[in-house]
Amino acid sequence: FPTRRSSDLRSGKAVAGMQAGIRKLCVAYDVEHYSARGTRCEYATQQRLSDILEFAFRETGVLPGNPEVQEQGDGGIALLPTGGTVDEPRLLVGLLNALRTGLTELNEDLVEQALVRLRVGLHEGVVHRAARGSVGPAVVQACRLRDADPVRSALAGSDAPMVAVVADGLYRDVLSQGYHGLPGSALDRKS
Repeated sequence: FPTRRSSDLRSGKAVAGMQAGIRKLCVAYDVEHYSARGTRCEYATQQRLSDILEFAFRETGVLPGNPEVQEQGDGGIALLPTGGTVDEPRLLVGLLNALRTGLTELNEDLVEQALVRLRVGLHEGVVHRAARGSVGPAVVQACRLRDADPVRSALAGSDAPMVAVVADGLYRDVLSQGYHGLPGSALDRKS
């Protein structure tokens, strides 16, 4: 029988017709100091970011069109399939390595003001397609991790092209085991 939370009833919002909830890896990313670049550099940065993501997805074996990408100007969130036959440790470690490699190679030829450096937040959970993108606690949490002040500070205080932060559950389940040469100690953990 259908049930609704009392808060749903008070708001007058019905949830009928909601898309199926599918477990996804949520990869939230954002470019450091994007808004200080000016329009022409922002334009070039968006193209470079698109190229980096395409490279990273290709390197990790994610099929074209399979990552659902929700753009947010200088960043966004990519939703990648998990479960079933997906080797999650290989996907996660491969994605992080490919992002780092792509950013390092790209930045070799850029002046300091044009460098593309990313903050990345990772979470996994049930996601629903909605009218303007995707919704679910993992989507929100991945974005909060990416935008947290300690993550911003970690990137600002580093020469690295990227800082990644991983939700505790995802860290415990997948990354703490040191799969594929990435030691769990290489990542910041946030709940």
